[in-house]
Amino acid sequence: MTLLVDDQLETFARRRKATAIGTIFRTDHKPIPALIMVKSDGTKVTKDGRNKVQYGKSPKATISKWKA
Repeated sequence: MTLLVDDQLETFARRRKATAIGTIFRTDHKPIPALIMVKSDGTKVTKDGRNKVQYGKSPKATISKWKA
């Protein structure tokens, strides 16, 4: 029997959450980090947030627009 240490359990839990979020929002961003913006009620704002923040004209303006 193999016992998992705390760090391994935390990593496993993070991966499970990431997989669940990816399934819910149908993302294909497995090897590349994704930025999915979600409202407090759980509705999706965008699943392409990473590109919009990274390559947009103004990351601050983009994020402010999402908060509105």
